[in-house]
Amino acid sequence: MKKIITLLIFLTLLVPAISAYTYLNIYIDETGTALFLGETNEQIILPNGIEIQDQIIKGKTNSLTNKQGEIWEFNYELAGAEINLIMPEGTVIKEISQGEISSNGHIEIYTQESIQLKYTIEPTTNKNYLFYLLGLLIIFVVLIYFFKIKSKKVNPKNLESIKKTLHKRQQEILSQLEKTKEIKHTQLRKLVNIPKASFTRHIQELEKKGLIKRIGDGKNKLIKLK
Repeated sequence: MKKIITLLIFLTLLVPAISAYTYLNIYIDETGTALFLGETNEQIILPNGIEIQDQIIKGKTNSLTNKQGEIWEFNYELAGAEINLIMPEGTVIKEISQGEISSNGHIEIYTQESIQLKYTIEPTTNKNYLFYLLGLLIIFVVLIYFFKIKSKKVNPKNLESIKKTLHKRQQEILSQLEKTKEIKHTQLRKLVNIPKASFTRHIQELEKKGLIKRIGDGKNKLIKLK
């Protein structure tokens, strides 16, 4: 009987630890400013300028970066957090403590709990800058065209056209939602096989664009096409 009681107490203490989560997207700009966007259901200590409202993490800080000559340094640690670091255009990594690096026009680093990074920012040519602005302008015009729809619901006939303007991972998320209609947050992430921090960022962007809708909280949160 004592063993059963001990086991029940252990499981009671274990459940909150298992369900706790913190996902962070940290955007670094060319001035070293770090923009935090993320989610958490924990009581955590964040740098000055970063706050939590309704489990949403947001804010900016300059306290995590410093520059010596041409070398920038970034250091951050948060126990239990999944971190996706998005670097400015022209970033060249010099040293990194840990993390999974990917590049899709700019460098992203996925890591857990901590990261120490040294990098430089190489100047981009005017030609590349003009192409970048032109690309943004085209995307902006296309988005205006498709989102000037009286109905808030996404027209299935136009969804394929809209998907072509989106990030590849966002296309995968929408394709899965077309099949499942409504699905749990955690189940959808497993189906598209995207790291949690990146997945959260893409979900937030799709929601801002009015393409999807989230219902509920925590692990029971449901996602569906809007």
